[in-house]
Amino acid sequence: MTIGTQRVLRLALACLLPALLCGCSVSRQAVVYYNLTPLTAAHPDHGPADSGRPLALGVGPITLPESLSRAQIAVRLDAQRLRYDDANRWSGSLAEDFAAVLLDDLATQLPAQASITLFPWGGWFQPSHRLVINVSRFDGALNGEVVLKARWTIANASGKETMVARQSTITVKVTAAGYPGLVAAQSQAVADLATEIAAALAAR
Repeated sequence: MTIGTQRVLRLALACLLPALLCGCSVSRQAVVYYNLTPLTAAHPDHGPADSGRPLALGVGPITLPESLSRAQIAVRLDAQRLRYDDANRWSGSLAEDFAAVLLDDLATQLPAQASITLFPWGGWFQPSHRLVINVSRFDGALNGEVVLKARWTIANASGKETMVARQSTITVKVTAAGYPGLVAAQSQAVADLATEIAAALAAR
């Protein structure tokens, strides 16, 4: 290899290296992490109509679809398709986040003297009512709407007698752009589900 050829190769490499580094930095997106947030409300003055003692609500199990077990946030494309974005993720387990936020939303809508805890609970907690929830859909479209579909039951203290059995379909319009707007609408959907459940408990 001649000296002239070596110089040409060195010059080519010197020009190529910055371009490669620049390309890597452009293709590497920063990951943004999200979580659901509870929506606060005042404690109502009512409780379950047939309550002989302060409400003690045991919540769970709560199940979500396997398609929502990923860290990436699911975006609905159409009835058959979801898209997952590596750059926009849940900060932890969506199932655990959903359960914790629902518990907070319920707590603010139940009487102040009510107690509430998540499954599994120890012997220290004796529920007067049990709430079981099976979520079949919890996703939405960017700049579209969020849909939360869930079957839920309220049972007596032993869990053997069903007092309420319902299916909720909650739709919330996404009012802000991008993933922040989508997650905010999902938080609202969880709060709306809590409102439906609190109303059913108040009617007992």
